[in-house]
Amino acid sequence: MTSTGYRWPLYDGATAKTYGSQTANVITVQGTAGTTYIYAGDRWDTSNLGASKLIWLPLTIRGTTVNLGQHPTWSLDVDAGTWTAGSGIPSDGVHTLKNLGSSLLMDVASGSTANGAKIIQ
Repeated sequence: MTSTGYRWPLYDGATAKTYGSQTANVITVQGTAGTTYIYAGDRWDTSNLGASKLIWLPLTIRGTTVNLGQHPTWSLDVDAGTWTAGSGIPSDGVHTLKNLGSSLLMDVASGSTANGAKIIQ
C-alpha cells in the first residue's frame, strides 16, 4: 500500500514495528492546524476472528521517516488535525473515536472498506 509518497508496512509478523498487527488502513485527518495520519491495524485471533483486537496509533512523519510509536493513550483533535500523547494504559473493552467539540462519533459512510471512503460524524 502506498500513500503520500511513503510505503507503509503490509504485515509485521512477530516484530515490534507494528506491535503484532497487520495494516488495515491509514486514515488521514486533515484539519486547520495540521494533518494526522492514523495507523489502523488488526491483530487476528484465528481461533475467533470476531474477537480480533484493533490497534489505532498516530504516525509521526519527519521528512522521509515514518514512526509508529506506542502510545497507551492519545487524543485526536479532528478540527485541528492534530494529536497529543496521553499517559497510562487504556482499559480493555470497546473504544470509540468521537469529536470532543461535538461529541459525535466518527464513522465511515455506508460501512465502506474502500480506500478514500468518506469519514462522517
